[in-house]
Amino acid sequence: MRYNLTKHKILKVLADKLTSGMSDDGKAEGVIVVPKKEIINLIGKNKKLYAVIISELSACNEIKYLESSDSFIIETNIGLSAYSNKKYLDKNWGIILGWLKNFAQIFIPIVSLFIAALALWIKIEMQNDMQNNKIQEIESRIESIEKLEYKKQESTKNDGIDTLNLR
Repeated sequence: MRYNLTKHKILKVLADKLTSGMSDDGKAEGVIVVPKKEIINLIGKNKKLYAVIISELSACNEIKYLESSDSFIIETNIGLSAYSNKKYLDKNWGIILGWLKNFAQIFIPIVSLFIAALALWIKIEMQNDMQNNKIQEIESRIESIEKLEYKKQESTKNDGIDTLNLR
């Protein structure tokens, strides 16, 4: 990803140098090359990164190394086209969108599974609460029935005692 952004920066520097060194009729009047040191400063001191980026740009014929002046120049047609069409920025966005797509394809099912498990757990808890409420209601009814039955037995005992006392 960093490679693509750096390639675009290099093409921008080279394209700016080319257009600033050209006359109105399209002929080179001034300096249209960029020294190697400037490209190295743009990339950084990482030799591997420098080698990879420069070799890829050279292989695509987008830039050209001039050994005599130890500098780089943009290949007019291909390099300017790659810069103006934002070839490497588009590749960069393609990578980012690919990562987002992969993330979404993994993340959404996991979140869906979590939500489904949570909904199932909540439903089970609600059913347990309802059953517990019904059990408590039944227990309270049984308790009230037992109290009534106990009172009935007590009242019949009391009636039996009263009748015995009257005789």
